Amino acid sequence: PYNTLAHYQAALVALYYFQLDFPVPSYNEEAAYLKADAQHRFAQVAPMAERRGALVIALRYCHEFLDHYADSPYKTTVQTIYESCLSLIDQLSTSSQILTNTPYEKSH
Repeated sequence: PYNTLAHYQAALVALYYFQLDFPVPSYNEEAAYLKADAQHRFAQVAPMAERRGALVIALRYCHEFLDHYADSPYKTTVQTIYESCLSLIDQLSTSSQILTNTPYEKSH
């Protein structure tokens, strides 16, 4: 998983600089889509302690994409990524509540 993690992180950095270096709208549309997708994939394999933050960033990338490219052919896919991020955050919240609300007995 860490090898995959590094690939997603590298892709995100490359896409960030690509958007800065080549501000052509048609290229930026695909780069923005790929950034949301890579961040979502990164969040799915990120260490548990980093997962929620990574999902929040993926949500932000989805918002940015949908704000700028409402008529894009990638719109439906980005909306699916967005919904998946919300679902994963909800699952993390539920897991966290279960762990913090589970009674246990101290053994002496």
